[in-house]
Amino acid sequence: MRFLNKVLNSEGIAQILELSAVFGSKTAMPLGDFLKLVLETLKSVPHVLIGGLALGEYAKPRMTHDLDFVIISTEMDAIIKLLEGKGFTLKENLPYNSPKRDIVKFEYQGREVDFLFFKSAEFASHVLKRARSASVLGKPVKIASVEDLVVTKLASMRWKDKADIMAIRQKSDTLDLGYIRERLWDLGISDRIEFLKLPADE
Repeated sequence: MRFLNKVLNSEGIAQILELSAVFGSKTAMPLGDFLKLVLETLKSVPHVLIGGLALGEYAKPRMTHDLDFVIISTEMDAIIKLLEGKGFTLKENLPYNSPKRDIVKFEYQGREVDFLFFKSAEFASHVLKRARSASVLGKPVKIASVEDLVVTKLASMRWKDKADIMAIRQKSDTLDLGYIRERLWDLGISDRIEFLKLPADE
């Protein structure tokens, strides 16, 4: 019973995320240490945590092995050089058109981190302005608001993004759908609001 109570609190959830993230890998840097390293590297760069770790603040956490950040800057090349100078290895630089963004993937000691550079300055500024302070794996970090997290997942629309959105909807019935619609307009993907028309909206 004591173990169950510990698991149910936030500290226990963080431990589950950490254990699941290193499961099956004997060489990868612990996720908490990796998060600390990335945060220290980005200390002069405006950034907001998204992805699986941010999801744990709003819904049932899921296993995650990597980190995801929105970078609020147009100096992508300079940031790539900064990371390479700190020992990160550039794996891929993927440009996307719908919505327009670059996803830059780096690796460090068996861990991966994705940096998202959205071309819409309007959207990026809203993400930074509405980000909130949180403690993730024991590290202070700015995480995206629940609405902005949903928008980033609607931007990708992979199966796991859809599942994450459903998990958020199950835990929260107070999403600002008007705000989400406006940000989707900023990104040129307003039609994706249709995915949020779940039974609760009918």
